[in-house]
Amino acid sequence: MRAPSFLTSLLIGLTVFIVGVDALRILNRHVDESNNQVEEAKEDAWAWEGGGNEEPPPERVFREYNDGMYEGIAHHDDEGEGDENFMPEEGDRYHNTVVTFVNELPDQSIEVYWEGGEDVDEHGATTSKRKFEGTLSPRGGRLVVNTNEGHEFSYEVDGERHYITILNPNEYGDLHVVLAGSREELLVRCDLRQRDDGTSFIGPLEMSVRPYWAPRGASRFMELVRRGYYDGTALNRVVPNFLVQFGIAKDVDLRNEYSMSTIFDDFHHDDNPKFETGYVSFAGSGPDSRTTEIFIVMPGTPQGQLDYFGTNSWETPFGVVVGDVERGVLTEIYSGYGDMSSMGGKGPDSSRIYDVDGYDYLRDEFPKLDYIDRCYIVDEESVAVTEEL
Repeated sequence: MRAPSFLTSLLIGLTVFIVGVDALRILNRHVDESNNQVEEAKEDAWAWEGGGNEEPPPERVFREYNDGMYEGIAHHDDEGEGDENFMPEEGDRYHNTVVTFVNELPDQSIEVYWEGGEDVDEHGATTSKRKFEGTLSPRGGRLVVNTNEGHEFSYEVDGERHYITILNPNEYGDLHVVLAGSREELLVRCDLRQRDDGTSFIGPLEMSVRPYWAPRGASRFMELVRRGYYDGTALNRVVPNFLVQFGIAKDVDLRNEYSMSTIFDDFHHDDNPKFETGYVSFAGSGPDSRTTEIFIVMPGTPQGQLDYFGTNSWETPFGVVVGDVERGVLTEIYSGYGDMSSMGGKGPDSSRIYDVDGYDYLRDEFPKLDYIDRCYIVDEESVAVTEEL
């Protein structure tokens, strides 16, 4: 066979080079498109939750909207027209308000309606423009509605209709609304015991959760109690005349699930309750950083410290200890280790507790710590017993 000429070889080489470059361009385009689709999906999810151009904490976007807790999503345009089957599409951007309604009643479903005002016909007769949005099951059922400020919603409990006007969402366009009718409090009981052997009962720690004080904080706490998150949890930071702190789960799977699952801060208003002894709040490390750790203000806390509590945006009380705070169960919790070592005490390093062997660390090095045996919502406990019967 005759060897190809130099010109023929050159043309073949150029052809192979061009084909290779085109293939590389196609490959790079597919890679870029894949990366762009991932980023656009994140941006869409964040925009759907009411954010701007900031990178969303992934647990807030993907956990809250995909974990099955939400029972429905509805949308309203500027005229209030709704679509119960609405879902955001690729490229959509929403600059209005995303409202999460949460039913915290123990045994009653709640139907939520959009209040569209009234129409008056030619004869002067009025008809309501009330529109059904969805039904929320008891004990934490949720409904997400994309709407506008100034829109009004309603729901009925025990024959009384309650109205909610959508006002003042946070900077991300997010609003959290607890539905509890006229109930101002929900009782949570945590049984305390000495050490990790479960042999010595200290007493019940009862907390009155006030959902309207801090709706996001109250709903998160109730969710964690329902999940059994605090069962077996160590009272790992106990400082007399200051606070007792807990909320790093003994259950490793639950601990990992919630360790980065932050919630937005609740609003600070002039009429927010000021901290007092026995008040319950989430701990945090910065704005929108609350996850699972709780602190309770101990008896004997100086007024200056009480005044300082709540100056951080993430410190908003959502409940208060029931009973005699000054001489009750809080004074029975072991406090011999004092504060964390980073704060000058001899207590556990909270970051170490988050490790897989965190509770082995507590048992081996802090054997006198007290624990929560079990936490439960009192009214829901009685409902569960009735349902079993």
